[in-house]
Amino acid sequence: MSFSVPLAAGNKISAGVLLPRRGGTLNGSLQFEQTVPETLSGTIRWQRSPDPNPALPWASGFSSLLTATGCRWTPPAAGLRIIPAVEAASGSALIRLTNPETTLSSALTFSTRHVAVESPVTDLKSAISASASTGAFAGTIHPPGTSSATRFSFRGVFLPVQGIGEGWVLNKLVPTAPLRVEIIPQTVP
Repeated sequence: MSFSVPLAAGNKISAGVLLPRRGGTLNGSLQFEQTVPETLSGTIRWQRSPDPNPALPWASGFSSLLTATGCRWTPPAAGLRIIPAVEAASGSALIRLTNPETTLSSALTFSTRHVAVESPVTDLKSAISASASTGAFAGTIHPPGTSSATRFSFRGVFLPVQGIGEGWVLNKLVPTAPLRVEIIPQTVP
């Protein structure tokens, strides 16, 4: 989803959006700051009403208050890792996946080609690739307690000003609520 609204510095926009494919609704406000660097912040409620069809993801519904953050994307120079914080950590990062009932994490190493793999490899078998032109990333994990062929996909974006990557696992096999994905650079001792 994308939209364009002309705003002056410090302006706020409030909106409600119905998400496609029974994804629920997003409601909240975003504050845009045209400082250097340009950023946005706000609070968004993501909710989905219960659905009588138990085969659908999160049929019991959910409501989560989310902190929205963002910034203007500047692609990394050739030969550098996806964001300055990952470059400063020599490619070392932690992937953490959370919801109210689950916390999973593993160590990653990013290459200068914007691909990350677990180091050392764990049962999660996390793998990520990122787009240098947009800052978007996509990846997969193998959740514990599932068959060896099961993979959950996730997507998100890197935020260079905040020094992190954030996204979501949207999969009906996650029983209670979507899993939040954080990619956090780790300083190497």
